[in-house]
Formats: sequence, structure tokens, C-alpha cells
Amino acid sequence: MIDENLYKNFTIRSLILVFIILFIIGFLNYYFDPYGIYFDQALNQNKPLVNTHTRIHKTQKIYLNHYDCIFLGTSRVEGSLVFEKEDPFIKKYCPTYYNAGLSAANVLEIYHMLRLAIKYSKPKKIFYGIDLAQFNASRINLNDSSLNYFNKPFYTRITHLFSYDMLKDISKTIELSKKEQNFYDANGSWNIEQNYFIKFRGIDIYKIFLITEKAFYENFYHNFKFNTNNIDTWHYYIEIIQLIKNHKEIEFYLYINPYHVRLIEVEDLRIGSENLDYWKQRLVLETYKNLQMPIYDFSGYNNITTEEIQHTKEHLEFFYDPSHVKKIVGRYILEYILENKKRNDFGTKLDIHNIQEYLEHQREKQKRWREKHSKEIQELKDFLLNK
Repeated sequence: MIDENLYKNFTIRSLILVFIILFIIGFLNYYFDPYGIYFDQALNQNKPLVNTHTRIHKTQKIYLNHYDCIFLGTSRVEGSLVFEKEDPFIKKYCPTYYNAGLSAANVLEIYHMLRLAIKYSKPKKIFYGIDLAQFNASRINLNDSSLNYFNKPFYTRITHLFSYDMLKDISKTIELSKKEQNFYDANGSWNIEQNYFIKFRGIDIYKIFLITEKAFYENFYHNFKFNTNNIDTWHYYIEIIQLIKNHKEIEFYLYINPYHVRLIEVEDLRIGSENLDYWKQRLVLETYKNLQMPIYDFSGYNNITTEEIQHTKEHLEFFYDPSHVKKIVGRYILEYILENKKRNDFGTKLDIHNIQEYLEHQREKQKRWREKHSKEIQELKDFLLNK
């Protein structure tokens, strides 16, 4: 027979050992904090792994802090709504703000981020930059474990505190910090210029456009559907609208992000112009029906989105690539929304009274642009279709 005292001592020692191991893991993960989720003033403040762990990083920022303004959307929001620390314009309207945009975010993630922000950050203003790709139901996974970051922020903090994967990433963070940078500032905005300098060094702007357009053709717009058997993206958008409706103490601003008109050619090939028109019409209808407020459309054909692309150019005035505008354009967006300061024809307030006329006018502009750029369009199509 096993001695009872011996068994008891073994059990106690085993539990003590487990406790010591967990304490060491927890202490190291908390102290080095490779994903930037516990506190800012930590050892190794440059945390390059935040670049690949933005969902857990940003949901924790929203969970832990109060902000006057929250920006929601995709990387188009992350990279465009970027401001200097003491910028008087942003300080006037948003003394404190956080850019909660997420790369390739879908409408389900936006809904969960909005719920998280309303519950914990208590913002006075929320700006939501909308994109067509957010509504591709084929790219939404209801079983994605990262959804726990939005729905269980405290649970996320505890589980990652004792995570072996996070422990392994400490050494990776220390090594990477010597040669790479965290591309996100303290307000969650993406330093896209620094990122692209590394990613596309030595590549001309025309090639960057083609690479990005190919990514949209093969990935973001591939098998595009507004709904599948178990996912209806319009359901989640209406849930967003209902959240907004139920929180009248918050100022909400909805707008469609700008992108270069060359991507409209990609949308035409993959989705069809009729579906793009349907998307805008229904956005306006659902929003106006529930909120009686407009949507600002900065996409389509205007003086910003039709910037000329040339093989000889290394940089453009308004774009990094066809999907991401520069921060000056992000400033134009907020100036129009908050101060009604419009730059030529950049931006239109859409509601049920003008949407049809607006779409017809856009078709006229599209026809003129296509006539002028027929060779460029054919080169793009040949590249996408590998002819």
C-alpha cells in the first residue's frame, strides 16, 4: 500500500511546483507583454508582434480605456485617420481618441467592436468607415476564436497571462525589436508609410497598384456573397444600426471609405456594377429608415479617387495603393463630416432622397473615365486574368 503521508506530500509538492511554474509564466508574460495588452510602460516598449496581433491588442485598449472618439473600420480607417499628437483640429473634436480599425475587418467584427466600445470606452463620438469587402459573407467564420477577444475581454487577459504561445513570443519580440518596428501609434493608427517603405521598397507605384488589385480580385472579392446558408451580413449591419439607435447619447457618423476607381474595375469583374449599386442603395435605405441620418460617400468618381497613375511616378499625392489613402485624405473626410468643409467634389451626403440621382451621375462619370483610360483598364484586366 502507498503511504498516505507520502502521497499527500507528493500532491502538495506537485501543486506548489505547478503554482511556481504558472507564476513564472504569468510574471514573464505580464512584464514583457509581447502583444501590448497589459500596460504601455513595459520593458521592450517596441513590440513588433502587435502588427500581427492587432485584434487582441486593440480590443484590450478599448476594454481598458475611455476615449472621446472611436474610429471603426478596416485598414483603410487605420491608415487614413492619423494625426499628430497635438493637432489642433483633432483636439478640438476628439481630445482623446482611439483608432480601432482592423485589417480586413468584416461587418460581424465591426458589430462586436462597437458593442465593446459602447460598453467600456464610453465615447462621445463614433466614426464608422464602411467598405464593400466587409459584407462578403464567404470570408466570415462564426467559429473564429478571435471573436472571444471582443466578447470576453477579461477572460482573454487571464488566458493569455498563462499562455505558453505568448511566452514563446517573448524571445521573438526581443529579437524582432532590434530590426523591426511596431507600426501602430499609441492611438491605434497605422503608420502605413513606414510599413510600405519596408514591404514595397524599390517597387514603383504602378506595380504596387497591380499587386493590390490582384489581392482584391483573388481574395477579398473572391466568391463574394452578401449571405450564405448561416450568415447574413445585412443582419449584422442592421444590428449595428440598432445599437446606434439605442444610444442617442453618442454622436454617430457613417461614411463609405474612399479608394481608387481602378478597384471599381476589379469589383465589376468579380461582383458586378449592379451589386455595387444595390449595396449602396440598401446601406442608405437601412440607415435612413432606422436613424434618419445620411451616409457620407467618399468613394466613386471624384477629384481624389481619380488621381492619375503613371509608370514614372514613385509616389502619389493621395494614395499609397488603390485601397489606402494618405492621412491628408483622412483629414479631408473628417473636415467634411464635422465642419462641412468640402474639397471640390470629394464626398456626398446620401439619403433616400438623392441616392438614385447620385448613382446615375456616378455612372456618367464612370463612362467618361473609362473612355479616357481604356488602355489602362485593358492592361489591368489582362493582368488580373493572366492574359
